[in-house]
Amino acid sequence: MRIRFTIPYAAVPKARARTYPEFKNGQIVFNNGKPVMKTTTPGNTKAWEMFVSLNARKAAVKQGIKSPAPHGTPVVLSCIFYMPIPPSWSEQKKQEARDGKIQHTSKPDLSNLLKSIEDGAEGVLWANDSQVVRYSDIDGVPTQKLYGDNPRTEIEAVWGDDFPLT
Repeated sequence: MRIRFTIPYAAVPKARARTYPEFKNGQIVFNNGKPVMKTTTPGNTKAWEMFVSLNARKAAVKQGIKSPAPHGTPVVLSCIFYMPIPPSWSEQKKQEARDGKIQHTSKPDLSNLLKSIEDGAEGVLWANDSQVVRYSDIDGVPTQKLYGDNPRTEIEAVWGDDFPLT
């Protein structure tokens, strides 16, 4: 199987989960003398992952994919993240960014961008994100962050009979 789709927005990186003590009636809740802790995923991360899931589901339906890659099936994931060019840059610097002469070396980290895609597509394209065994390229362009006038995220996943052996 091979699926390819574009999300027409700049990606949101996976943010670290936040842990807080649980409160009830304005007081910290304790259990066996220890505070009960609650962990939450930041809202923008949750929203982006749901958006990735929705776009992956739409693409899967359109391409006739009825179920995610089964557990144990290796998946190759490829992503190109087109990040916005800062508006404060000079026209010359913007053009250098478009031409790839200036790389996107600032935040967000590539690894956190990939993680948000892996988690968002879980249950839609693959059963578990641990199935992603390699990152590859899309039409010869390796998985990376680039600057672009139209921020977007291009995604391709391959598994099963289409899985590349090398």
